[in-house]
Formats: sequence, C-alpha cells, structure tokens
Amino acid sequence: MWLRTIRTGGALALLLAMTMVQAAESGTPDWSQRVAGLQMPMGSMMEPAAAGRHWQAMQGYLRDMDQSGACGMMGCGEWGPGMMAGSGWSMPSGMSPAAYAQAMQPQVSRMQSDMNRLAAMPDGPERQAALRRHWQESYRQMQTLRGNGWMWQHTAAPAGNHGARLVQRYCSQCHAAPAPDRLPAGRWPGVVAHMESYMRAAHGRVAVPSAADVAVIDHYLQGAHQ
Repeated sequence: MWLRTIRTGGALALLLAMTMVQAAESGTPDWSQRVAGLQMPMGSMMEPAAAGRHWQAMQGYLRDMDQSGACGMMGCGEWGPGMMAGSGWSMPSGMSPAAYAQAMQPQVSRMQSDMNRLAAMPDGPERQAALRRHWQESYRQMQTLRGNGWMWQHTAAPAGNHGARLVQRYCSQCHAAPAPDRLPAGRWPGVVAHMESYMRAAHGRVAVPSAADVAVIDHYLQGAHQ
C-alpha cells in the first residue's frame, strides 16, 4: 500500500486540502483526522511533487499543533521557534521519493497509533503530556530525516570554556549543543544570527542571549577550528 503508485497528480493535494478544511470547520482541530489525511495518500509518494506536498503537510501538522495550544500550558516543547516560518523546510537533500516513502511509513503509522491511544484518554494534563510526547517524537523524526539527528546527542560542555557553556545554556533549550566542527568556521556567524532571531521570535518561551553572549558564542564556535 505504502509504495503503490497512484497516477493521480492532484489526489494528494485534494485529500490534504479536504482534511484541513474539515478541521477548520469543526472549530477545534481534529488531530486524528489530520494524521489520517497524512496516511491515506502515501501510495502516491513515488512522484516527486506529491512527496514534496506531503513533506510540507507534515510540517503544517507540527506547526498547527504547536500553535494551537493542544499540548497545554507547557507547549509542545523542543521547538526551535520560527524554524518553520514562511515556506518551511525544503525536502531532505538527496532523498528520492521512494526513500522518502519508506522513511515515512513507520513514522505515520506510529502517529496513527498515538492517535488511537489518545482517543481513549480523557481531557486533562495526562492527555496533554501524551500529546506533547507525540509531537516531540514526530518533530525528532522530521529533523532526523533532514540529517539533524545530532540535535539529541547531548554532550557535556568542555570544562572551563565560557563559550562552550553559553552554547550549552542557550542551544540546549531546543536541541543538543552543536559541536563547532559541524560547520566551517566562516558559516557560524550567520547560523548564530539565525538562531538568535528564532529565539527572539519565541516571545519569552526561551531565554535569549545578550549581544555580549552572542559575541562570546561566535568566538568560541569559530575559534575551535584554529
């Protein structure tokens, strides 16, 4: 079923659109219905355009759940605020439609199993915690597909290094602190600036480094290459 080719170019877009319209009309998002909409068209993932639409729909699902308050006062967590703003993430580099379909099969099946369990739970803190775990696992899998599995490989900051401690303090609010050698030295200032803008867009959900802290972080990430 998952890799069956469906030669109907607009079928995926239509199913996803219908799911979103039905959720909007209900007033309260029906997350189970949203997940069902993501699972139904997987047979068409052999087509690049369809795989791209599904990738965007997965991001829309995570974004909408995070912004809806569904996870309760604590929010969904592990969210680089603003990371999916605008057009969102592009398809993982070098991933074929067939590889995408194979990677998504277990993820969407797990998401549906989560929804089945959530349906049997009464509203309250326990259900919100389960929904938060569902969101976090889905987010981690999406990031792993993008080659960002390192985001959950936590390591201790080097002792006595102020820059490393600052990276640990601020970056670990959303993911593991990155190793300086992950990027060429010259790319770090731009990346740090982007991360700072994401943190400011969180409107108080995460701590934002001061200008002095940003300078120390930049110096550490670039200087570690020398």
